[in-house]
Amino acid sequence: MDFAVSIHHPTWHQGSVRIFSAYKAFTTDKLDAFLGVRMGLKHVNITLTSVPSSNVDSQKSLNGLEYNERFEFLNVFSMEMELEKSLKKGLPYPILKVIEYLSVDRAGFVWGRQYRLAGHYTIYLLWTAFAVWIVQVLMLCLVPHYFAKMVTIVGFLILCADFIYFTFVPKNFQIRFPSFDGSIATLEFHLSTCFYMTLVAGWCIISVIYGGILIVLQAKSLYTLKTFVSSQIDQHCCKIREETTNIALTFDLHVDGN
Repeated sequence: MDFAVSIHHPTWHQGSVRIFSAYKAFTTDKLDAFLGVRMGLKHVNITLTSVPSSNVDSQKSLNGLEYNERFEFLNVFSMEMELEKSLKKGLPYPILKVIEYLSVDRAGFVWGRQYRLAGHYTIYLLWTAFAVWIVQVLMLCLVPHYFAKMVTIVGFLILCADFIYFTFVPKNFQIRFPSFDGSIATLEFHLSTCFYMTLVAGWCIISVIYGGILIVLQAKSLYTLKTFVSSQIDQHCCKIREETTNIALTFDLHVDGN
């Protein structure tokens, strides 16, 4: 079920950096803060937390400053609308700069479009995997010998979702800010928790390997699967089970004849 959680959680692609930047318009205050950006499949979460300081009066007034803003990019015009709303709210310059980068969609500046497409296709594949997972549970109750194939299909779909996201997501997306020591601080992004959770922590690789092992065991071995509903359908759906049943019946007849 962790892949269902990852659809809504904003930690697919993220980055953080310490900056020293102008705070807002019509003020000379400089903000020493940590800026964090976490990309989800259909929204971005931006945090801005000031670093406590006792040296400069203007910095003292910004101590304890915290922002945690969420912006949707469901369609082509979403980020432009979010930028307009943010300007009206008077959000700090660093947050506005990130939104502006994501709202541009022309020439070679298509980072927002890339994130939107990556999220769009990944969501569809993950929901498809979730639907197949429900069928997988039903198969375990009704026709257990199809369970291994369904496990493999679920893992393959989630693996495809991760591959699609990795393919579409921007590879060299960087945003530069001034830093406290006068150099340039660069906000760089990397794949994060949700990507690796769906890839490794229980579904993609484990499902594919686990399903493959079950398929091999089913092809090479004679065994009987018992379910809590004592399903009788399974014996008509697998050649191995039929052969086992025929052998058992032949043995019983032979014993009775003697």
